[in-house]
Amino acid sequence: MPRKVSQPNENQVPIFNDDLSNWEKMILRISNGEYILVVGSEIILSEKEIPGFNGNVNKFMLDETVNGLIEDEKLGINYTCNSFSQLNEDVSSLHNKVAYYIDKRIDFSPEDVSKDLKSLLKTKCFRVVLTTTFDPYIENVMREIWGNLRVMNIFDSAGKKNDFATEEQNVSEYYDTEPTLFYVFGKAGKEREYVLTDNDAIKVITRWLDPKIQDKFKKYISQKRILAVGCKLDDWLFRFFWYALQQDITNLRKGEVAISLDPKPGTSDESLQQYLNRYKVETYNDAHNFLESLNNSLSDINLRFVNINVRRHLGGIFLSYASEDLSLVTQIFERLVKEGFDVWLDHEKLGKGNKDDYNQRIEQAINECKVFIPVFSAQTLKDYKNGKIDERYYKETEWKLAIFGPNKHHIRPIQLNGYNYREIYHKDICKGFEGIMNSTIFDIYSNPFEDFVNKIASLMK
Repeated sequence: MPRKVSQPNENQVPIFNDDLSNWEKMILRISNGEYILVVGSEIILSEKEIPGFNGNVNKFMLDETVNGLIEDEKLGINYTCNSFSQLNEDVSSLHNKVAYYIDKRIDFSPEDVSKDLKSLLKTKCFRVVLTTTFDPYIENVMREIWGNLRVMNIFDSAGKKNDFATEEQNVSEYYDTEPTLFYVFGKAGKEREYVLTDNDAIKVITRWLDPKIQDKFKKYISQKRILAVGCKLDDWLFRFFWYALQQDITNLRKGEVAISLDPKPGTSDESLQQYLNRYKVETYNDAHNFLESLNNSLSDINLRFVNINVRRHLGGIFLSYASEDLSLVTQIFERLVKEGFDVWLDHEKLGKGNKDDYNQRIEQAINECKVFIPVFSAQTLKDYKNGKIDERYYKETEWKLAIFGPNKHHIRPIQLNGYNYREIYHKDICKGFEGIMNSTIFDIYSNPFEDFVNKIASLMK
């Protein structure tokens, strides 16, 4: 009999096994969507596509701006500088010129972005990403991955259409939010509101510390863990930003990770790392190696499923999804299990056996489930547009077993970001599966997840 309990009881399987290392726990928490990602300038660019900058996009932006000014004879041919603050002393209207030259000289192709950073974003483990740079590289990559993307900026005025939540909404009540990119220090454009100079930095820090500005977004951040990658800790601007995220450094949860690149002994960078470590903020010195290790661990199916194997149960809910949406569906699984439901999701590498064993496992799980949940996502739409929707296992096998199999099920589809069931393509995708097409779809990002939980609970009675 499917179970539904209002509160987890002491006999339920814990989220983590006691023998897991801190690294393994971090990987599982990332997979469960417990982290937001803060991306610094040090790890954005591909050294293969844009050599000579070691991944540092700020240095690249400065180089391109100076070269443009030299070509336009606004600077001498031998001019050099080390920072935008220095360039600001020699060039008038610098913000407008920077915006002009990066728009004129750079196409911001996702191909120019570090392979390891793209791989991390493609896991879809981070629905909210903060970038500390003013260029659109991360934005373009995230649009390519997610489709629809909410873009926010610390300089946005309160009450704008793209505010994180309306006055009536409480973000803590939501399962999670739609994919969001937040420009921590502004975005280069026609407006001068992005950080180039020390005065700009003071202005933006003032906004971050103002409790009335982006209060709902900052509240959301406070409920998450922080993974900061490629952010130089000796940058005083990042120090203030780190403080602004949590207001009080002593209140940081265990598990946050701050990354810097090769701190030199005796520098303030090393001192700050020691300070963070005292408050259980783990640090890793080489962001490039950290990214590579992180991607390897996140791609390790055995590690990511180490707890799912013992926590999934037949007879309740079956989650049907595209393998590319594994991270998102894992998070849905975790939430439903936390609510006390018996939930089953599968993967070819979850468990041992051959393809026939896998098919038998799927057939048994679907036949025994009471609620069948097809997950519609940007990947579903991509499969349809590529003409491969009818070849995908989730439709070709799982939908058929649920709709045409011997047992009847409640069909309760979920819609993720990047998919819209009101569009004509939904009928084409569900053609031949009227039981799915005619079922009311729950939009997981537009409605409180508790509403979905209550509907599922009513079906279990």
